Amino acid sequence: MTDQEDTKTENPRQMKPPYFSVAKLDKTIELISTRNYAEINQSIFTGYGFGDTDALLAVNALRFLGLIDEQGKPTELFQKVRLKGDVRKKEFEKIVRAAYHKLFSVVEAPQDLSPDDLNNEFIAQYGLSGRLVRTAIPVFNRLLEYAGLKEEGSVVSRIRQPRAEKKARTESSTKTPNVIHNQPHTPSGLFPIKIVDGKFTLLVPPDFQSDTNFDDELSAKYRQALKDLKAVAEDYLSKKSPRPPDTTDA
Repeated sequence: MTDQEDTKTENPRQMKPPYFSVAKLDKTIELISTRNYAEINQSIFTGYGFGDTDALLAVNALRFLGLIDEQGKPTELFQKVRLKGDVRKKEFEKIVRAAYHKLFSVVEAPQDLSPDDLNNEFIAQYGLSGRLVRTAIPVFNRLLEYAGLKEEGSVVSRIRQPRAEKKARTESSTKTPNVIHNQPHTPSGLFPIKIVDGKFTLLVPPDFQSDTNFDDELSAKYRQALKDLKAVAEDYLSKKSPRPPDTTDA
């Protein structure tokens, strides 16, 4: 069995390619390259300023690349990204070719395709919508850079920090997170989606939020459900909050 075939067995599940920002991909790779984790979960990334959605997409990206298994445990490939120099590039090439084997099986050198042709192949091989392809391809190209198959610097990353993420990064800067397991009272395998910060949280299966992006009808219902749930939570909290004392004369 070849090294590439070995890598495929680490990622047996047919998943969608990563489709978050290049900046978040770089941070994800940096974290796993410089720190030891017994388990990778969403909380690790939220501890470093990722929003809930990006944290979930980071975990899914590592699964797609075969670096962690379905339970979030690091695979043998996990240590390969910690190598340096040309050896690291060669190992990254094996990882990328195995993870994107559907694409490499029909296109010998996808790194040489024109932007339009690569766009069409992603849609054909992975069934991505045009919206998701626009973020999946830059991630793929960055991984090609890591693998030495594309010139470094060809992908421009723009770091965007929403206000909520800036606050999370500031709060986390005073401490260095190590292995962060699921939050207390959170059943294993479920990920928290904040409805009202610190008050209400929705627990969903690992792939639920990302999978809804591939079904427009389900995605619309999900967004509406979140709005409705937030409205109910805020209404409940407003009624539970202490009322000011009545200062009117009897």
